[in-house]
Amino acid sequence: MDRLEELTIFVAIIEAGSLVGASRRLRRSPPAVTRALSALEDRIGLRLVERTTRRLAPTEALKSGGRGAAISDSQRLRSTLVVAEVAFAVMLVLSAGLLIRSFWAISHTNPGFKTEHVVTARITPNESFCSDAARCVAFYRSVVSQAQASPGVSAAALVNTLPLGGRVSKRTMDVENHVAAPGENAPLFWLNAVTPDYFKVMGIGALAGREFNAADEAANTVAVVTAATARRYWPGESVVGKHVRLLGDKDWREVIGVIPDVRAYDLQRNAPEWIEGTVYLPYNASATSEDARVCESSRSDQSLYGKEYPAKGSHNQRIF
Repeated sequence: MDRLEELTIFVAIIEAGSLVGASRRLRRSPPAVTRALSALEDRIGLRLVERTTRRLAPTEALKSGGRGAAISDSQRLRSTLVVAEVAFAVMLVLSAGLLIRSFWAISHTNPGFKTEHVVTARITPNESFCSDAARCVAFYRSVVSQAQASPGVSAAALVNTLPLGGRVSKRTMDVENHVAAPGENAPLFWLNAVTPDYFKVMGIGALAGREFNAADEAANTVAVVTAATARRYWPGESVVGKHVRLLGDKDWREVIGVIPDVRAYDLQRNAPEWIEGTVYLPYNASATSEDARVCESSRSDQSLYGKEYPAKGSHNQRIF
């Protein structure tokens, strides 16, 4: 046990007023706390705490500031405390340096998508309006088309869960030629429902195959997967042309493209550990989720805030 740890335990003993109280505060056993105190006393050659069955208190040598023979003991104790303060200061400086280094590393992490000139907003129509999935999808598409027509907007798109947005939309998937081990369920995927321009808005290009186009919106036959998903289920193979499907669906969806991995969960992980793949599907009635978000790429972001986009046959929806 090092000196800094012994001093930390000693301070906890004095503050708690008992060995048991200190052990609870530090989550250590009473014998371990007692050994640390004894080691510190042996190290400085001074008894610091009087132990009795009824109480625990600092010794007279510790309390005295300079009376009689206690002067040399007090000086040794002060010297020890000075060393402890310096040690604590060094530890704080090192911790601050590590924090700055970690912040620098995170700030220079490539999340896999562009963040410049991108405006995002969450749209959540009331549940009764979206009880009709087709009507809900028509509303979202109307929002996209009107946003696209706004001055300064170069592209607009929808996605059900934004990267680093704090939400995961999950669905169980069947994967072509993947057989679950006995006792295991079908893999759980992060499901992203997007409109065709989403990859363009977010600056995500295809590594293989292609991205979605307007013709794919009405179909339930295509999908795009991430590079990590491709490596996991089809290692060393050409992924374009493989198939996946939502659990319970009869028809398979053809994988038409592979995109780079995106730091969607946090800046260190693409997805939580319990997610076993990531798939993108065209945004339509069969792939809608609880809510949607609009992503807009603009040359002048400030000009987009405060705009209203009327929903056909419904109330105005203020999204910026």
